Amino acid sequence: MDKNRTDRLKKDSINDRFKLSSYISPVDSVVRSDDGETLGTVLSLVVSTHTPIFIFSKNDEFLGLISPHQALYSRKHPYTTLVSSIAVKPPYITIKTPLYEVASHMLENRVYTLPLFDDDKQLMGAVHIRQVFQGLLKDKDLLKYISFITKPHTPITAINNFSVGDIYDLMHEKEVSRIVLVDDNGNLDSIVSRNDLLKAFMKPTEKQRFGKNGFQPTDRAFDEEKKYRKDSPIKKYATSDVNSLLNDAGEEEIIKKLLSTQHNSIVLVDKNNKPVGFLSMHDILAGLASLRPENKINLIISNPSSNVTDSDLMKAKELLSKFGEKMVKRVAIEKIEVHFEEPKYPTGGTSIYNTTIIITPVAGAKIISKTKNRDFMSSIRSATAQIEKEQRRSSITKAESKHTQK
Repeated sequence: MDKNRTDRLKKDSINDRFKLSSYISPVDSVVRSDDGETLGTVLSLVVSTHTPIFIFSKNDEFLGLISPHQALYSRKHPYTTLVSSIAVKPPYITIKTPLYEVASHMLENRVYTLPLFDDDKQLMGAVHIRQVFQGLLKDKDLLKYISFITKPHTPITAINNFSVGDIYDLMHEKEVSRIVLVDDNGNLDSIVSRNDLLKAFMKPTEKQRFGKNGFQPTDRAFDEEKKYRKDSPIKKYATSDVNSLLNDAGEEEIIKKLLSTQHNSIVLVDKNNKPVGFLSMHDILAGLASLRPENKINLIISNPSSNVTDSDLMKAKELLSKFGEKMVKRVAIEKIEVHFEEPKYPTGGTSIYNTTIIITPVAGAKIISKTKNRDFMSSIRSATAQIEKEQRRSSITKAESKHTQK
């Protein structure tokens, strides 16, 4: 794809292809639960760890989302956790939000459906990425661009006689959500996802009761059967219905095959049915998100003392740059300042690192975090985590942070 066409696509932010008005689904199209249920109950409702659960109060007030992936793998909440205590505030998306912004939010939150709000911040619908992708199939220029920048990668494979525990460990080691299973000859056999592992580890306890509204049993947990189930053969939970295609297919044909099915991934095989390539919905989302115009971050970092090594300083700047990239998606930022104070021992060594991060939005109040830690990098990580939490607690939206106060 020539550079001029690519540049035109990236600048084409007001074109209908980036508007959400054609992709609004009703609220009743989402997976929902009330705030009195447990995590174990609501997880039984989803077909993928990328399927969010919309949590409502008994008065039908929307309280937030639960991302199964984040709840289980990032935060590791127990299955008996009340959903009301872990529902997170979703990004503020309106019909004015361009598609590439929605794709970025989906990648960040690890979910493929997000709520849509009106100007009064009231829930008015939802955006499902599959519906968006159906529109993508009809847009030849956009499809060509996604096909051009989205390349299949080498699949992570395992022998189909592996145990559940073997696959669980391999997923964590390789940081992937799917493993392609092959037979002893290396031929494609089946595929296993994180959601398949979720089913493997979820087991009703003897004291289970049925949930409200006809839900499945309410209490599931990693109990004393966990070790036994980790030794179970993975084939018991794997999916034999694999979305596959010969690897000599064209790039657009591969994308079309993935987007036109209900599968979240596609495996490319050679003429001998051996897996040689892999592509997932995550890759397509990343391609769509890449259309967002680049945001330049005004990041001002003061120099720490010579007690901080050049290597740690380089790591700190890289961490803070990534932090800035994440925050600028949520708030219109004028600048981010990072300051260090280092009280010293009589011998000259640093006794503690005081790290201050100040985010100054284009409009609205500053967001500030201050942390203390004996380790330089730990102090920075604590400060970035704290300021993210403060930003989530604040009611300011990106749209509001763009407007200068009069």
